Amino acid sequence: MSPVVRELAGYKVAAFVRYRRVGVSVALCCEAAALSLPPRSGSRPRRRLRASDSTHAPVFTVITYLKCGGFVLGTYMCHCIADAFGTIQFLKAIVDIARGEAKPTTLPVWERELFLATSLQPHIKEDQKKLFDELESTTCDDIMVTMPTENMVSEYFILSQIDMAALRRHVPLNLNKTVTSFELLTAVTWRSRTIALGYRPCHIVRLMIVVNARGRWKKLPLGYYGNGLLCSVIETTVNDLCTNPLGHTIELVRKAKDEMKTEENMQLRVDLLPLWREKPYIKVQRIFEACDIKWIGQDTLDIGWAKRIGGGIPTVSPPNLTSYQFLCKNEKGEKSTVISMLLPQPAMDRFKKEMAAWLIE
Repeated sequence: MSPVVRELAGYKVAAFVRYRRVGVSVALCCEAAALSLPPRSGSRPRRRLRASDSTHAPVFTVITYLKCGGFVLGTYMCHCIADAFGTIQFLKAIVDIARGEAKPTTLPVWERELFLATSLQPHIKEDQKKLFDELESTTCDDIMVTMPTENMVSEYFILSQIDMAALRRHVPLNLNKTVTSFELLTAVTWRSRTIALGYRPCHIVRLMIVVNARGRWKKLPLGYYGNGLLCSVIETTVNDLCTNPLGHTIELVRKAKDEMKTEENMQLRVDLLPLWREKPYIKVQRIFEACDIKWIGQDTLDIGWAKRIGGGIPTVSPPNLTSYQFLCKNEKGEKSTVISMLLPQPAMDRFKKEMAAWLIE
C-alpha cells in the first residue's frame, strides 16, 4: 500500500489508499497518514497517530463503491477537532483537490487559541448555577439518563413541504411570517418528546440550542474548521411547556437562540467550558438538545464527475439528548426535512402519536 502525496503551499498531504472487497462491493479506505498535532508551549511531545490506528485517528474516511456505480462517503471525526461545518469544509478541500484544483477554495485555519478561556473565575448566572448544582447530585430519575442507549430505539421522521405547511397552521398570526423552520420543528418536537416521556407537570425541563459561532463572532476567521459550536440552555416546567399555546413554546426557543446574539455571551460560554468539562455532562436531567444541520453545505460538494444525492449525520454523542434536523430529497426531487429521535420504545410510540396530531390539517 503506497501513499498518494500532494504538496500544497509548502504542506505535504498524504493519503494511503487500500482496496478491499466487501461482498460484491469494493471499499476504498482513505486514511490519514501519521499525524502530529501542533505542539503546545512547555508541553511534552504528543503521541503520533498512525494510519493503521483508525480507531484512535482524529479523522477517518471510508468510501464504499456500489454496484450501481455510485458510492457512499463516510467520515468519522473527533468532535474536538471539528464540528459539522468544519467537516464539510474538510470534505470540500478534498473534492477541490480531486477536481484538480491547485489548492482548496477555502484554506483551513487552525487558531484553536481563539477558544481559550479569558477568565479563571467567570460569572455564573443563576440558571447556569442550577445546572452545575444538579450535576453534583447523586440521584437521577430521568429514564433518558438511566436507561442505556442500546436499549432505546432510533427513528428518523421525514416531513414534506406539505407537512411543514400543516405545522405552520398551528402558529399564531403574529409569529407565522417570522418563525423559522428550525424554531417551529424544535418547538413541536420538544413538546411532543416531553409528553411522550411522561414527565410530571412540576418537573423542570430544559432545551439546549446549538449555535454556530461562525458569522456571529467577529474574531473567528474565514476557514476556521474547529469546533465553533456554542450552546445556550433555557428551562421551564412541564406544565408551562405543554399547556400553553405553541406560540409560547416558539418564544422559548427564540429566547434560547437570542442568548448567543452578543459576543459577550459567546465569550462567557467559552469561559465556562473548563468548568463544564469537570462535570459528568451526561447526568443533566430532562434536557433536550436541538441541532440544525440543514445549512452546513453538504449539497454544495462538487467532485466534478459525481453528484451528491443525499446524506446526514448517523449519530453523534450523546444521541439520547440530541435531535438533528437535516435536509433530504424524495424520489421526485422535492426537499424534505428529517428529524432524528432516540427514545425508549414506549415513549417512541407516544412520540409518534403526538407528532401525528400536529400534522392533522
